[in-house]
Amino acid sequence: MQEPDNYHDCILQNMKNVSSDMAARAIAEACYDKYGDPELLKSNKKPAETGSTN
Repeated sequence: MQEPDNYHDCILQNMKNVSSDMAARAIAEACYDKYGDPELLKSNKKPAETGSTN
């Protein structure tokens, strides 16, 4: 499987079969740390701080 090259692809690739909110938040934060996210960067918040995993 090809490694994602942006936040959104990272989320799509790594959220498959995730069944807990805690795991989803951890994945979202890892993708954010690696790629950033233009929408979250505007608010200067990481996914865990917003309560959003998208």
